[in-house]
Amino acid sequence: MTSLPLAGIRIIDLTRIWAGPRATKLLVDMGAQVIKIEHLNHADRAKPNPTTESSQRKMNRATPFEQKHRNKISFSLDLSLDEGKSVFRDLVSISDVVIENFSAGVMDRLGLGHDNLKKIKPDVITVSMPGFGNSGPWKDYVAYGVTQEQITGLYELTGYKGGLPMKTGTNVGDPMNATHAAIATLSAIVQRLQNGQGEYVDFSQYESFSTLMFESIMNYAANGILSERKGNESNHQSPHDTYQCKGTDEWVTIAISNEEEWESLCDVIGKADVAKNTNYSSQQSRHDHREYLNDVISRFTKSKTKYEVMTLLQACGVPCTAVLNTKDLLVDEHVKDRNFIEHLEHPDGETHKYYFGSTWREKGPVTKAVRSPAPLLGEHNGYICTELLGVPNDKLDVLTKLGLFATFSDSQRF
Repeated sequence: MTSLPLAGIRIIDLTRIWAGPRATKLLVDMGAQVIKIEHLNHADRAKPNPTTESSQRKMNRATPFEQKHRNKISFSLDLSLDEGKSVFRDLVSISDVVIENFSAGVMDRLGLGHDNLKKIKPDVITVSMPGFGNSGPWKDYVAYGVTQEQITGLYELTGYKGGLPMKTGTNVGDPMNATHAAIATLSAIVQRLQNGQGEYVDFSQYESFSTLMFESIMNYAANGILSERKGNESNHQSPHDTYQCKGTDEWVTIAISNEEEWESLCDVIGKADVAKNTNYSSQQSRHDHREYLNDVISRFTKSKTKYEVMTLLQACGVPCTAVLNTKDLLVDEHVKDRNFIEHLEHPDGETHKYYFGSTWREKGPVTKAVRSPAPLLGEHNGYICTELLGVPNDKLDVLTKLGLFATFSDSQRF
């Protein structure tokens, strides 16, 4: 690739926490210039590393922030001041997209809603992604990924039969909503290329996450059947479970979809007679006898490491994967071979920062997904004010004294 697909597109990023920043991360990875706007009083450097480092250094190296803001540039701008809003409008005039995930109505109350922004730049694209969209009785409700899981019904389906609803291992809603929001932004960019017009995208994270529940929703709508918690079981595959292996807390997952996979599994574990038994000749019959079959499989898996089990079964076409922990993932040979983990020196002095690379590949010269680490707060204030906006030095001095561009060095509040 000689150039990235979104090269030349400038995006103003007002998003916070996870879903919005991850959406703009996907877009910056595609080549857009993403200007991350935050201010000292509302810095989006959530959940800093639990270290004894100085507060400034710790906040500049918060791990969640690092992963979601690589390749971006940082502009510390106070939008609560009229002067800050004026600078923001100037930035909009030379930008293509504005993305925010504030609660509904915040941008309008700031005087920076889409109707006002398009007076500055008629073809500007505004993407608004509050928890529940910008209309409806819940539009003013606050939502995070964990609350999205509950209100869309995912909690109700997660856990063991007869047990309590359970949270998933991570906040599934945020990265899923981020992907949908990035696609919505790309759609608006393509549409503008076709008709030259800007667009207002009203993106509801609640509706986006609800699409994950399509099977349960359709099953109830068509058949009146409410889905239930079932642990690691599946309605479509059997055996389908997680099996303990040699070692402490070591596991593999196995999912059998057809008779060929079932027979291959039985051959590998030395139970060809079980494969021939008519009591287990269909997915449903295997599901009915799952406790016995899971015990048979577990006796085999417990005698080997998770990698040995995965290698043996995959060699015979049986879907089986080792359950990796974070340490396993960082040293995994497949991940290394595809250069998915990238290292960069952090501008604040850390030399071994891990970043996930791109999840897609294109033909041509390999382009590193991580071109620069996440920026320090306000790291690019000078570049944006002088090179992009052309703010005269005397005006810049006045705005700086007002605290418009405050960074960590200006305060010890953290």
